[in-house]
Amino acid sequence: MLILPFLEQQAGYDLWDLPAQYYAQPAEARAVQVPSFFCPSRRGPGRLSTQGDGSAPGALGDFAATCGNLVRYTGASPDWQDSVNANGAIITARSSVAGGRVASYRGIVSVAGITDGTNSTTMLGEKYVRRTQHGIGQPGEANSSGDGSIYNGDHEWWYSRVAGAGVPLCDGPNDTSLYHATRFGSEHPGICQFVFCDGSVRSLANSTATTVLAALTQRNDGQVVPPQ
Repeated sequence: MLILPFLEQQAGYDLWDLPAQYYAQPAEARAVQVPSFFCPSRRGPGRLSTQGDGSAPGALGDFAATCGNLVRYTGASPDWQDSVNANGAIITARSSVAGGRVASYRGIVSVAGITDGTNSTTMLGEKYVRRTQHGIGQPGEANSSGDGSIYNGDHEWWYSRVAGAGVPLCDGPNDTSLYHATRFGSEHPGICQFVFCDGSVRSLANSTATTVLAALTQRNDGQVVPPQ
């Protein structure tokens, strides 16, 4: 939400009670649509989540934070936002909650912490969403595309993705590959768009080797991939 005023969304930002948790926010705040959060090749703004956000549907988005290539699984549930081990550029901040409200909040990764270089580290990318499952963020790999509200931090696969060793880019509008809801992918034929930490936007082929993806999605592994 903090970025909304910089996207000409001051009116939407003003609807939010920032210390309050997602489910305590006004419905109007959860429904704030940001056109630049959508890829025109997939969809436009206007639709809210239909599953996964309980009785509090919220706005969707087509881009997700890059959290690295670390994926740890507990049963069928992915967990890559571990603030100790996650190796991407954008990971869960340290926070505390008291009385249902955020009492403290502190980011973990600084620009100085991106030691592989900002032009060699991805920050955001197009998140994969099955065409038949828009708005479905219900937890569980079998019935979800990880497309819950981008404002809801309950489940990391709604607002973040991973790529790298064993985690290639998804390809095709209805990719059924394992853990598709954790991966990047687009509606552009053969490519996926990424924003790098230096602000540049580049396309990566869906066939990009997972070793290259691993280097690009980690901020500090010492494997620097020159800009293409």
